[in-house]
Amino acid sequence: MSKSTLLIIEPDAYGSEETGRLGELYEVHAISPESKSDLVQLLNSVNPEVLIVGLGFAIGKTEVGYLSGLKFVLSPTTGNDHLEMEELRSLGISVLTLRDVASGIQSVASTAELAWGLLLAIARNVVPAAVSTSKGEWQRGAFRGTELRGKTLGIVGLGRLGKFMADYGSAFGMQVVASDPEAASYKMVEILELSELLRRSDVISIHVPLNEKTQSMIGEHQISRMKPGVLIVNTSRGEIVDERAIAEAIRVSQIGGFATDVLSGETTWEGRIEASPIWELQKEGFNVVMTPHIGGYTSEAIRATRRLLIDHFLTMVEPTKK
Repeated sequence: MSKSTLLIIEPDAYGSEETGRLGELYEVHAISPESKSDLVQLLNSVNPEVLIVGLGFAIGKTEVGYLSGLKFVLSPTTGNDHLEMEELRSLGISVLTLRDVASGIQSVASTAELAWGLLLAIARNVVPAAVSTSKGEWQRGAFRGTELRGKTLGIVGLGRLGKFMADYGSAFGMQVVASDPEAASYKMVEILELSELLRRSDVISIHVPLNEKTQSMIGEHQISRMKPGVLIVNTSRGEIVDERAIAEAIRVSQIGGFATDVLSGETTWEGRIEASPIWELQKEGFNVVMTPHIGGYTSEAIRATRRLLIDHFLTMVEPTKK
């Protein structure tokens, strides 16, 4: 009896142990398409029963609606904005993400660690200072920074990552406040309404999922309530902030620094960032740091999350396959 096919389109993230376990039940294809058209051609040729994706491509009816055998889409992510969930479910496709195994990722801190690194980078002008010295310059006076101790850290979203950030802020001697309508009390963190958090915070770090309530939750009106020179870090999703409003506020020094691991629309333009107003700021030398959505992309997080998702998936399908 021939095996059904399984397609992994981020093969570098899966080791021989994971692909070997999947290979006991499926004919595994691990191929990384370079573009959306390559992906569509690949799906057409493989016609998988199971598709394992990362953040690189949006997946919906346009991409998979013509496939006759697709039953499962797996994504080792907590955010699912790259997946057209309703469209996929309307096709009878089961979607599994890390939200289905949330209890298993409570100790995964990689994105929070990156957020803290980005905060330090914009507080101390680390990137432009490093670029300057790489040119053979030694201009200490050009890179005066901001000390975090004694400042107020405002965390938007006090879930798993927000709590890690609260711990880091406390360790640095910061006063920590948070805004989260679903959060219970956590250590010494003061829970505030978002408007009050924006008013009081010297540093703001964003850790909320993208949905109808959070889309563009930080825009021109919210920025106007912030302290002049506030530092902002976003490792959630680009659409949570109004990037053009952020850019305008940086140009007039209302925002003193902005660091982001995400950009609006990043799953649709296949790595092209030239149109981003945030990229323009970085190119022009403002206190802006951008990274290409690497928050959860550490060896430890990749190993833990992929293994966890595959474990969960196999417990579902093994009884029907053997």
